[in-house]
Amino acid sequence: MSTPVQTISSQAASLFASLAEAQLETGAIDAFSGGSSASGSSSTSSTGSGIDFASLLSDVLSIDGSGTSSSSLLSALGSGGLSGLSPTVLNALLGSGSASGSSSTGTSIAQSAISLANDLTGPNNTSFNPVTTPQAAQQVWNNPQWGNGNVQCVAFVAGAYQQAGVQLPATPNAVDFWSAYANRAGFSEIPNGQGTPQPGDIIVMGGGTQGYGHVAIVTAVIPPSGTTPGELSLAQANSPASQANMTIAPSGAVESWQGMPVLGFIRSQQS
Repeated sequence: MSTPVQTISSQAASLFASLAEAQLETGAIDAFSGGSSASGSSSTSSTGSGIDFASLLSDVLSIDGSGTSSSSLLSALGSGGLSGLSPTVLNALLGSGSASGSSSTGTSIAQSAISLANDLTGPNNTSFNPVTTPQAAQQVWNNPQWGNGNVQCVAFVAGAYQQAGVQLPATPNAVDFWSAYANRAGFSEIPNGQGTPQPGDIIVMGGGTQGYGHVAIVTAVIPPSGTTPGELSLAQANSPASQANMTIAPSGAVESWQGMPVLGFIRSQQS
């Protein structure tokens, strides 16, 4: 008598393949660089960032066809949340959409933002390498209005969208994004706490020392579950860190830095 074969959803299969590839890639990097995996330590059983691969795999296999998991992915990631993931694994999760539900356009914008953020250098991450930065982003970043080779937060957001094939119709002061995109065709706004942000969204903050606010690109989201907070990752320019994390309270509101409240999220409706 044959043994029945257990099947999994296509989304789970895709994420499993991505995680397996990330696991092999991390092991290879460690081996060639003389890292801990090459010495036979237990790090070969993780994603390379302290996250247990077996726990992630277990959670992946429980993802159903609707993209939801029987146990919170945040729990599988442990207390480190998104900040504990290596860029390889985070991109694997982004590619599957398992932790976010993002559209293909949103995912493309998020991936562009991650790549561009990794290229930023200098004080407050306002400089870039003209050799490695894609031309589509450079065209925006060299614009006298917001870039001119000194990448401000607005220029970074516009460059990430441009790199993903979406041209922003308005690029005002950061805090003014919220009013500029209200009821604008092709975009929707989600006030903070009134909906789950998605990768590719523009996060708009008010405040700041001069009141100009700040904008950035959401790159990954794990929603809160019950009383367990969630987490949001973002990419940005003109900030001490080009990539950062924020807590999503159980209420759904994103908790920002002191003096810079999150107004909400702007989302492109392009598919």
